[in-house]
Amino acid sequence: MKRNYKMCLVRIGSEAVYYSLIKTRIYMPEGVRVLCYHNIKKTNSSDPYTVSIEEFRKQMTLLSEEGYSIISLEDFLKVKRSGGKCSKTVLLTFDDGYKGFHSLAYPILKKYNFPVILFLTTKFVHQGGEYLNWDKVHELYKEDLITIGAHTRSHHMLTKFSINTARREILGSKEEIENTLGIPVKAFSYPYGAYNSFLRNLVKSLGFRVAFTDRFGINSVTTDPFALRRITIFNIDSLSTFNKKLLGAYNWRGFFKKGWSGLGKI
Repeated sequence: MKRNYKMCLVRIGSEAVYYSLIKTRIYMPEGVRVLCYHNIKKTNSSDPYTVSIEEFRKQMTLLSEEGYSIISLEDFLKVKRSGGKCSKTVLLTFDDGYKGFHSLAYPILKKYNFPVILFLTTKFVHQGGEYLNWDKVHELYKEDLITIGAHTRSHHMLTKFSINTARREILGSKEEIENTLGIPVKAFSYPYGAYNSFLRNLVKSLGFRVAFTDRFGINSVTTDPFALRRITIFNIDSLSTFNKKLLGAYNWRGFFKKGWSGLGKI
């Protein structure tokens, strides 16, 4: 009930931004929109982070029909270096490594030739079940459209642990992916989007090029590459809501989440 009330308030605030600022062209944000997905299933789910295949297909079709440029991680790094303008540019990301990415999402991405970053939690890969196993990961990383990123070993909220534990979680996932697949891992996704200055600096020191949070917003050339913003897509998002998220109507949410303070102890 509390979550539904909160989501209702978010929707009302975003509708106000859309009709008063975006429709009137007062607010026209430029930059790279990074969309954050988790799981895809054939049917609707009670899990807010699980999007149905029908809705996902509609969303990818909209990106194609509306002329959005879907870029890879390497393209994104080039944009950051060059400082180029990005009015309709999108980077797609999937967190956790669910099987639904392989069986449901990727065939649609391949149809549209959309590149994507797949962030793996390495213990989930060993666990199998609803997650990808290493055989499926091997199949995917050979595809030109897929970049593999790290999402820690165990998916713990890193802000609750010591810096040493955080280092083991982050570096452990990076090294296992690199050793197993024989590829460099350049991108990291903070579990639950939780980060702070300690974690930001740690991720940078471990050789990553970029790191993604769950803070809403669009990324300009000046956005910190180790605190990149994303737009999370939920299962309750209609196609109209999805479009409004792309246009920036939900960016205001990012002003109320500026990272997390302090690292806890084990």
